[in-house]
This record gives sequence, C-alpha cells and structure tokens, in this order.
Amino acid sequence: MTHFFHHTHLEYFYILEGISELDSTLLASLYNKAHEVNQKAISAIQQGNQVHLMCPLNSKGICLIYNHRPMICRMHGIPHELNFPGKQTVFGTGCKTFEIQCEKKQCLPFDRTPFYVSMANLEKDMKQKLGIKEKFKKTIAQMLVD
Repeated sequence: MTHFFHHTHLEYFYILEGISELDSTLLASLYNKAHEVNQKAISAIQQGNQVHLMCPLNSKGICLIYNHRPMICRMHGIPHELNFPGKQTVFGTGCKTFEIQCEKKQCLPFDRTPFYVSMANLEKDMKQKLGIKEKFKKTIAQMLVD
C-alpha cells in the first residue's frame, strides 16, 4: 500500500507490454480500478493526507503482470542500501512482513545501487535513440489512466 512513482519510460513501456497480454474483460476492469485509485490519490493529496492505496495491478495479493512487474516491485520489502556518489549510504529495513518473518535472522542489506545505475543507463540510451526529452514520474494508476 505504498504510493510511489516510477521514473523511467523504459519500465512504462515494459508495463504496457505486460498489460497488452491481459484479456479484454480484465483490461476493462483494470482501467476502471486504475481510474478509481487515481481519483482517491488525488483526493487524499488535495486534503493533505498520505496516500495508502493498493496498486491497481494487484489482484488478491498477486500482480496481474507479474512477469512484467517493474524493478522496484521486484525489490520492494527487503532490507536494502543505496549508495549515492558523494553522499552517505541510505539503508532501508524492509517491510513489516519481512521484519516479522525474519526478525531473528541476520540481515544483510541488498545493494540496489548497481541495478539503479544499469536502469539509468538503459533509460538514457533509449531516450536518446527515441528522441525523448521529458522526464517521467507517474504511479501505476496514472500510467493506466493517461
């Protein structure tokens, strides 16, 4: 139930590819759900509240485009670290479920840095080849509604 943004056109196209493989009945339901989630998010933000909504691609705890899910979804919930040049390393503890299931085990944070660097390089190359100039920042719901 985390409201977060995706920042690459590359993954947007990948998500669209996964969505294109869904049957038409499911697609119609998905677009309606995305519209509802997007409207609730806008309303929460306008009221100054935090957004706590499930991704519209989540169906009974399973991603509808599991094989095409974005990188952040693949890595979400596990303890991690990010290393930014010239800055201190940022550590994340993982989600509550991870903490409960693994509370007595030693935790070795997963370094996400090389994956984000690779994604940034792929995004840069793709944008250059396709002539894309604008930045990308959308939630899954926004991607489906736009």
